Amino acid sequence: MCPISSRVKRASLRKSQLQKLSMQPAPRAPAKPRIEPKPPALAKARALYVYEAQDTDELSMNAGDVIEIISEDPSGWWQGRLRGKQGLLPGNYVQKL
Repeated sequence: MCPISSRVKRASLRKSQLQKLSMQPAPRAPAKPRIEPKPPALAKARALYVYEAQDTDELSMNAGDVIEIISEDPSGWWQGRLRGKQGLLPGNYVQKL
């Protein structure tokens, strides 16, 4: 076979392969992962004094404990979380970090 005809044959093969590829539909893009927004980081406060809960909805704490502050109320009682327990605590017993 002469070198020119083999080049033509290879070129026509490439062309037919390209035509086959161009006629196929593009694959579907994968679905975008659903990214859940992270909840905002809670403020933290350090207990200045020991506080023993007086009721079941209150939170006991020791001086030096770091509490996650969930909410603050103008009444002075804050909602916090410590060691997996959530409850009310006196806001004047803690200092924000």
